[in-house]
Amino acid sequence: MEVADDVAADAFVDRSADVVTDAAKEASIDSAADVVSDVPIEKAPATASWSVGAAAMCTAAGAGCMDLGAVGGYQIVASGSCAGASSLQLWFPGGASPIAAGAYAVKAATGILDVVAMPAGMVGVSVTRDDATAGHLQYWGRAGTVTVAAAGAGRRVTFSSVSLKEQTSGATSTLGADVTCP
Repeated sequence: MEVADDVAADAFVDRSADVVTDAAKEASIDSAADVVSDVPIEKAPATASWSVGAAAMCTAAGAGCMDLGAVGGYQIVASGSCAGASSLQLWFPGGASPIAAGAYAVKAATGILDVVAMPAGMVGVSVTRDDATAGHLQYWGRAGTVTVAAAGAGRRVTFSSVSLKEQTSGATSTLGADVTCP
């Protein structure tokens, strides 16, 4: 019976230390999650407003400013609703965040391939809007100037009368915008 008693003794292992350790790990994870969610957001959100021709002014429900490098460029994207859904997208030369202050010439574009890998001193512009009668309209920037100014640690991007051409119909319009990137 001596062998059986040894096996039984070996089978009994005190696991109370493991339970405490698991509980401590869970408490540590919970408190770490609390700390992360309690960290204040240091930057204000990006803001944007724009208008296409005589259409109502659009105000962004959400906006983003991000540097995707030399090929993707520094992109500003905003979406909102005016009379219908609308979005604005700008492509600056990438790889230097924040965008350098100065004047940027609008690069004439007819599609997305025209605005990737933006050359120095230029900006690609695109805007969409939904129209009750014409449907979904996609415009591309054709000419104009976009100004980037320092605004604290961020940037303020403004322009007016940038000429646009609608992708399908060829109709022309103008675009004005005021965007901040914190």
